[in-house]
Amino acid sequence: SKLKMRYHSTRGEQSDCSFKKVALQGYSDDFGLFIPHFIPKINISELLENGFNFLKDFNDNDVDSYYEWFRKLSFRIFRSYISVEEISDIELQDVIDLSFNLENFNNTRISPIKELNFNYKDNDDISVFLLELYHGINGSSYDMATIFLTNLFEYFIKKNIEIVKQKHQNQKEKQQPKGEEEEEEEESPKKEDDTTFITILAANSNDAFGSSLVNSIKKKEKMKLFLLHSDDKENILLSSSTSSFSSNNIHNAVINNTNIHDCELIVKSVFTQVDFRNQINLVSVDSSNWVVIMVNILLYFVSYLQIRSILKIKNQDNDEDFTLNFHVPVDDFGMILAGYYAKEMGLPITMSNSSNDNDKTRNGLVVCTQNDEFLSSFIRSGLFKAASSSADSYYRFFNLERYLFYLSKSSAPKMSFLMPSSSSSSSSSSNDDNDFDETTNMFACFKVQSWMSKLSSQKEVSLTKLKSINNLYNTFNTFNINDEQEITNIIDAVQDQCDYILDIDTGVTLLSSINNNKEKQKNKIYDVCFYMNQKKDTTEVDTNNNFVNNNDDDESGSNNNDKSSQDKKEILSLNFDILDDPSPLSIVTYIISTYKKQYNIKNKKEDNKNSNNNNE
Repeated sequence: SKLKMRYHSTRGEQSDCSFKKVALQGYSDDFGLFIPHFIPKINISELLENGFNFLKDFNDNDVDSYYEWFRKLSFRIFRSYISVEEISDIELQDVIDLSFNLENFNNTRISPIKELNFNYKDNDDISVFLLELYHGINGSSYDMATIFLTNLFEYFIKKNIEIVKQKHQNQKEKQQPKGEEEEEEEESPKKEDDTTFITILAANSNDAFGSSLVNSIKKKEKMKLFLLHSDDKENILLSSSTSSFSSNNIHNAVINNTNIHDCELIVKSVFTQVDFRNQINLVSVDSSNWVVIMVNILLYFVSYLQIRSILKIKNQDNDEDFTLNFHVPVDDFGMILAGYYAKEMGLPITMSNSSNDNDKTRNGLVVCTQNDEFLSSFIRSGLFKAASSSADSYYRFFNLERYLFYLSKSSAPKMSFLMPSSSSSSSSSSNDDNDFDETTNMFACFKVQSWMSKLSSQKEVSLTKLKSINNLYNTFNTFNINDEQEITNIIDAVQDQCDYILDIDTGVTLLSSINNNKEKQKNKIYDVCFYMNQKKDTTEVDTNNNFVNNNDDDESGSNNNDKSSQDKKEILSLNFDILDDPSPLSIVTYIISTYKKQYNIKNKKEDNKNSNNNNE
């Protein structure tokens, strides 16, 4: 399609932005999040007619066909969010092919569906689909987004370097100074997009995320990664694999007297320093960056089309219409938000009914948590109530801001008298066409900015009076469990009956899905659980970077306890830069000094090289 997609901030300061601008920035200048001007539609019937329902014809040895299917689907989804004027079809396909291949993913389907059939307590013949997201090189659900995102960065950098070289060449060829001035004036508006290097700042929220980032960036010379770690021992040991890389563009820093949520807030605070951010081309790579959401949208379509093929085989080639419930482990609300976009694009996801406890079949998009009532409270009541700790509950689920925009937009008053007559009949919440209703969007941005300010100052915001509050209840649902033994029980049951090992988060999603399982399937509603990160052995790394198995009995526990503090110091000194000051200014200073140090070393090497050449 010849669609021209543009983006704007949830808070309204930045509008009419290109996909390239959004990808290379992450957070918007007003510290909001970028969203597309409209949500494009995808006709499922058209997808099926165009060759996306042919997995049943494959066999396990048909590697090329699986990868081709996945890459074709990726192109179809991504193309709807990226204007062809920005990235041509061939260039977009090149980035996709470079990202989703056998070198980066060890399963031919990349994200395969696994069907589990088991019994659990009073629930017999349970049938649940798992979407396995751990087949990337780091065994992590982050791999797909980080691999694609960093390859996209590299594409933009190479294009920009070509542009800069061409500019210099044109200037050399120009004979008249006046012509040069005219060219400079003509090109200056594009300067903000002419990024030839990138600085990435992130908090290592878990080892899967950190490892995925390090592996994706370590060979990309035009990118520099600063990865922040908290100083608690558990995080240090989990972070050992990310800090073991020796590379000029990977920098691991431990911030003393912090936990990981503190580090995440520090990162977000640094991004508010707009001048500094622009100076070093600082970009976010978590789901604050729209590209991560876009890649995750793809996963929902991958799930649906694979399940459709499975059911078609079961039904002897008879297609059936069905809807899906998705049960997703909690993160920053980014993965589940991608499900909302997929639903709005046309994917048949069940309408939830989270305000009705008697209806257990209509789950919709379910956020699954353990010992965390914040999201459950919000989705069931429409009340934000942030915690009083340094890591406020809302900021852990910052992608809620994107959904709040759409919730506000659906409640916007009719403003047809301000708009051209051609758009007056369109609903502000439907997105049935590709018209960008600027006035309605401005209203929604104003509301979001007002809510964020109130949340920051009063720690509480109520959305219950919104006309569109039922949209929240009908889209999302939550499942929270505090019983660790129950999680262990279902993990054991699946391992015993299916010979399949789950991690804790996936165990929680299964518990969320099993209620009324038979009744759901009678109504042609099927459950999909996201298996995010592959379960790993419980290992640590000693001060010599040798793995130690924690599962073995330890006869010298007291000695180890006495030495734990010293071990921690040794590990820190071997693998990390150590920062005592947790302030954003300290991080800014650290990044600048690292750049200066490497710049001076580089210049010194070049001077020595030139000196040697002169001597010769």
